[in-house]
Amino acid sequence: MTRKTGKETVHKLVDDFEKNERQYMSKSFQETEARDRFIDPFFTALGWDFHQTGIARKFWDVHQNIEEEIFFE
Repeated sequence: MTRKTGKETVHKLVDDFEKNERQYMSKSFQETEARDRFIDPFFTALGWDFHQTGIARKFWDVHQNIEEEIFFE
């Protein structure tokens, strides 16, 4: 991603958030949704490689920690 497209991506993320702030700030909007919708695209726009294919783990920029929440009734 070029610097220009990175900036455009960040502007789109900000615009999307501003237009839908009530939805994104609601208790029903989950952390994983925030990560998928804003956080990962933001860091990708900054040049972070989330897929890191062919790179030794010790050189990874990103270490994802995905935990599932289990709810019992």
